[in-house]
Amino acid sequence: MPQQLDWRSAAAARGLKVTDLAERIATSIEGIDLSDDLDAEIVSIVRAACVERTLLLFRGQEKLTPSQFLTFAQRFG
Repeated sequence: MPQQLDWRSAAAARGLKVTDLAERIATSIEGIDLSDDLDAEIVSIVRAACVERTLLLFRGQEKLTPSQFLTFAQRFG
């Protein structure tokens, strides 16, 4: 069985700020620009966070175009 990613530690190591917004669901992740070409580790962090927390909030994405959003979303199926 593959080892699960400690996404909180990985996020901190990448300089991301993680804030839980509720006890069991909803987390804000700051420091990611979704308009960038995200590397595999960032995608793994986001995927693992989504599995654990269900709802993720990425603040400060004002320059994200619809096309860039779709590119980001397609990384997750």
